[in-house]
Amino acid sequence: MKHFAVTIARLCGSGATPIARLLCQKYDISLYDKKLLELAADKNGINKALFMQADEHTNKSLLYRISKRVYAGEMISPHSDDYTREDNLFNCQAKNLRELADNESLVCVGRAGDFILKDYPNTLNIFMYAPYETRVNNEMKRLGISQKEAEKHIDRTDKNRREYYRFHTGRDWENPAHYDMCIDTSAFSSYLKCAEIIEACIDKKFGEQ
Repeated sequence: MKHFAVTIARLCGSGATPIARLLCQKYDISLYDKKLLELAADKNGINKALFMQADEHTNKSLLYRISKRVYAGEMISPHSDDYTREDNLFNCQAKNLRELADNESLVCVGRAGDFILKDYPNTLNIFMYAPYETRVNNEMKRLGISQKEAEKHIDRTDKNRREYYRFHTGRDWENPAHYDMCIDTSAFSSYLKCAEIIEACIDKKFGEQ
């Protein structure tokens, strides 16, 4: 089997991260999510806190919510004062993800991985979702919070992800046309069952190469 990439976009509380971890364990490959921020910081000699701060600021920016800067591969010099602005932060992550996908198999959760790797043939793009009530219950258990707090957390998180994706790709995050598979994780008895379904697709799509 040649190396491959699985990208996972997800609604908050749908169980994407534990499913991604199961896939990584199965194939002994790495999981990349916010880890891409750390890689970008390390590679470019920038304080990780600056990248994290810029990433958080992006979710609160009015300009970010009403505009878009579609990724085209351009990069700002590390010596520029604007190096850690939100669009360049995304570009750093994108560059790192593409380089990783050139050299290893991986699973990428979020970070618009499906868009960044859209020209890569050995990629399986997945969108994970579940009914709202199921996701609320999942987050209540995972975070130890009340139903009202879980609802607020899910609404805010999904809104931020939707705006992040639109800002950097110009596309609708929840459009099924962007993905090879859309999975209602609540339709199966466990996250392991979801992972096994994805594994079957990976083996079928990439195992014969």
